[in-house]
Amino acid sequence: MLFNTPPTRVAYTLVTYFLAGHAAELMLKSFLFKHGDTIDVLAKRYGHDLKRLVKRARLKGLPDTESTEHIQGFARAYTGKRAEYRQKRHLRLPPLNLLLLEVKALQSHVFNHVADF
Repeated sequence: MLFNTPPTRVAYTLVTYFLAGHAAELMLKSFLFKHGDTIDVLAKRYGHDLKRLVKRARLKGLPDTESTEHIQGFARAYTGKRAEYRQKRHLRLPPLNLLLLEVKALQSHVFNHVADF
């Protein structure tokens, strides 16, 4: 679809949202894996559900000082694959700059504490 669509008509912003959501998902899963959850549990029980992953990460020690408001605000669109497959529906999305800031902060927290795991 992207190949056949002229670059001026492609909403690259939606691609950025999807990639930010995917990055958040993988970082949360890395955090949970390092805190004892198995890959099987992460895949089958939590899947791509950002809200459930954040909730589980909080239970496993992700501090409340790490904001996830916008990651969770994006969860419905991401988990439902609305950001992955283009549709003619209105999407409620958090501000992209704030989502990216949270994802970057989450990345810093997860990877700066690898030695603690």
